[in-house]
Amino acid sequence: MNGKWIASILGSMGLLFQSSCSVAPASEADTQALGTEPAGTETVAEEVVGADIKLLDAAPQASEWPASGADTLIRGDYLFRNQRLMDSNCYFSLVMQSDGNLVTYAAGWWPMWATGSAGGQYAFAVFQSDNNFVVYNSGGYASWATNTVSRGGSTVVQQGDANLVMYGNGAAIWASNISVSGAYNCGPDGRAPNGFYGEKTRVWNNVDLWGDDLPGGASQQNRYNFCGALCADRADCQAFTWYNGWCYLKGGPGAAYTLAGAVSGRKMAFN
Repeated sequence: MNGKWIASILGSMGLLFQSSCSVAPASEADTQALGTEPAGTETVAEEVVGADIKLLDAAPQASEWPASGADTLIRGDYLFRNQRLMDSNCYFSLVMQSDGNLVTYAAGWWPMWATGSAGGQYAFAVFQSDNNFVVYNSGGYASWATNTVSRGGSTVVQQGDANLVMYGNGAAIWASNISVSGAYNCGPDGRAPNGFYGEKTRVWNNVDLWGDDLPGGASQQNRYNFCGALCADRADCQAFTWYNGWCYLKGGPGAAYTLAGAVSGRKMAFN
């Protein structure tokens, strides 16, 4: 039986390690989130409401691309539809599913942990500049979050023991608190034996990536996350720019220019 289908069903029944909840528009100050703190700390369990999406607001420079592997998100990194983190042994992966659920899988098929979120095919996960790791639905409202605003988180790591952990200042700030052993080793191409590999997208606000447009890659899209999902779907798409209701998919990185109101992203694939 397909593990993605299992995760979707179990998530909707609240049988995975987080539960879904309703969302409503609200300001960042009003935001609370379901979360599980690292072992030995007090557990937070509060209802998720809407949140403001926090993007990096600067033109991308080479210095803004610190080394981070297939298992790690840094602030400004996104997981759009079917993108995933892959642990260093290529056994456990964190997948942003097309149903809006964010799930840790073993061997690509067996769900270990999930947010229990739902939100449609354009849902996405983002490690925000305010240190919060959030799943948003297609319409841009939060359906799950770690509730770690301003707590100093610098990385979110899918570990080789199945645990998903946010680290900052040398300590764990939040974790999914899962511990399972795995057996894979990555192939020379960075892929798991089942062919899966890590892929994420770095996103900037007020940035236009000019040039490298794919033929037929322009379309009208209501939101930038729709554009990010379309790029994630295509192996030939390496970047995107969304501006004024138009999505431009790109076969290369483009040249970065500041453009108020534009949102751009570059894919990082580890294969």
